[in-house]
Amino acid sequence: MGEESELFRGLPEPEQVRRRTMRAMQNGLHLSTTALLAEDGRGGWVLRMIAGAGLDRSVHEGAPITDLGAAASVPKTRKAMLLNPDRPMAMRVPYQSRAVELAGAMAMPVGAGLLWADRRDEPFSDQEFESFQDAAQGFEELAIVHDRLRLAVGQVTDLTETVEGARAILEASSERECVKVLADAAIRQSRARTALVVLLGPTADDGVVVAGAGVVARDLIGTAVSASDGLVGLALRSGIAVPTNLRFLSNTDAVVGTSNLGLTPGEGVLVHPLGAPEPIGALVLAHGEFDRPGLIHGVRTLCDCTALLVKQFRLRDLVAHDAMMDGLSGLYNRRAILSRLVEAVASAVRHGTELSLLMLDADHFKRVNDRHGHQAGDRVLQFISETIRRNLRESDAAGRYGGEEFAVMLPHTPLLGAVTVAERIRSFCEASGIPLSSGSVTVTVSIGVASVGPGCKRADDLVAAADAALYEAKRAGRNQVKARQT
Repeated sequence: MGEESELFRGLPEPEQVRRRTMRAMQNGLHLSTTALLAEDGRGGWVLRMIAGAGLDRSVHEGAPITDLGAAASVPKTRKAMLLNPDRPMAMRVPYQSRAVELAGAMAMPVGAGLLWADRRDEPFSDQEFESFQDAAQGFEELAIVHDRLRLAVGQVTDLTETVEGARAILEASSERECVKVLADAAIRQSRARTALVVLLGPTADDGVVVAGAGVVARDLIGTAVSASDGLVGLALRSGIAVPTNLRFLSNTDAVVGTSNLGLTPGEGVLVHPLGAPEPIGALVLAHGEFDRPGLIHGVRTLCDCTALLVKQFRLRDLVAHDAMMDGLSGLYNRRAILSRLVEAVASAVRHGTELSLLMLDADHFKRVNDRHGHQAGDRVLQFISETIRRNLRESDAAGRYGGEEFAVMLPHTPLLGAVTVAERIRSFCEASGIPLSSGSVTVTVSIGVASVGPGCKRADDLVAAADAALYEAKRAGRNQVKARQT
C-alpha cells in the first residue's frame, strides 16, 4: 500500500535492528556466540539469527532445532538464566547439535522466542547479565512497537479506503452507478478478488446480482437469487455479517443462491447485508482475508452508505413517478402527457415521422355520477383507463386529460392506423358491462383522432385538431370515431 510505504519509509525493519543489537552485544560483552531462536508454531524451534564464533557451525539460519540444550527450561519458566560453571566445560547449546566448551552462558525469553549468548574464555558478571537482559527486553519491545505501528498503519489505510469509498458512493448519480461503485470500493477495502452486490426485488423474496468486480463476478451479473438460500439468505435473515469465522468450510451453505463462487474450504468469504434493520440486499466478498481488525466496520460503513443512497434514489423515483401519474386511472396526468406530447410532436415535425393523437371522452358521464354515485363514476373511469392500456404498445402513452377525458399518443402511427386503435377501444367499451354494486352499466366513448400533417407545427396544433374531431363525434350522436389531418 502506498500509504504504508510512506509511513514506513526510513524506518528499519525489526530484523535489521536485532542484527545490529546482536553485533553491539557481541562487541560490548565480548561474546563468543549470540543466537536468536523462534517457535515454529508446531511445538519446535527455528534458528532465526546467529553471530560470533558459532557461525562456524553445521546448522544454518532458518534450520529447525529439536533440542534447546542448556536453555530448555527458559521457555517454560519465562525467566532469564545465567550459567557460570566453576571452570569451562562442554555444554549443549541451542544453535547446533554438538556440545561446545564454554565458560559462561546466558538465555532470556523474548516474545515467542529465545535469546542465547555464551563466552568461551571467562564467566559473566552480574552487571553483564543485567546488560544482557536489558538488550533482550529491547528485542521484545521493538517487535511490539513495530507490530503496533504496522497495525496502526493498516487501520489508517483501511480508514482512508473507507472514507474514499463512502465519498465515491455518495457522489453516485443513480442506483446503478451506486452499486457498481460499492463493488469497486469493497474490492479495494477488503483486498478480495471477488465482489458481488445483490439487491432484493419488491417482494423481498428474491433478488438479482446487479453489480460485481473480479473475474468470477462477470458471469453472475443478472443472475436471479433466492433470498432464502445460501449465505446471502443467512445475512438477510440475521442482519449481520456471515459466516462468523469468515471462512468457507466444507459444510458451509452455498454463497449466492446455489453457487459457492469457486471457493475451496478454508478460503475467506464475507457476506454483509445492505442496510438495517430491513436489508435491501447484500454485499458478497470472496477469495480474500477478512479477519483483520476494523475491516468489517469499514465494510459495514460502505454498505450502510449504499443502502441509504439507494433508498433515496428509489424515493426520488417514486416521488417523480407519483408527480407524473393520475392516482385514479393509473395513466399519466395532464401535465405529464402534454409534456411527452410536446417532445413527440417536435421530433415528428423535425424528422418527418408519423404521430397520431386520440382525444377520448366518456359519453353522458354525468348521468353515471348522478344515478349511481361518484364511486361508480370512478369505477367507470378505471374501466376506460384499463381498456385504453390494453390497446397500447410499449412506445405509446396515455393520460387522463381532465375529468372524463383522455389523451392517447401513438408514435409512428398514421391516421388510418390510429382510427383502427380508436375503433377497438370504442367497440370494446360499447360491448362491455361495467359491474357496480347496484348492477352493471355500459358507458360508451366518443373519440377524436388527429395526425401530424403539414399544418402541424407544435403540440397545440395536434391537440386542437383531435379536440375538433372529438366534438364532431359528439355532435354526430356520440359513440363514434372521427378523424382529422392537421
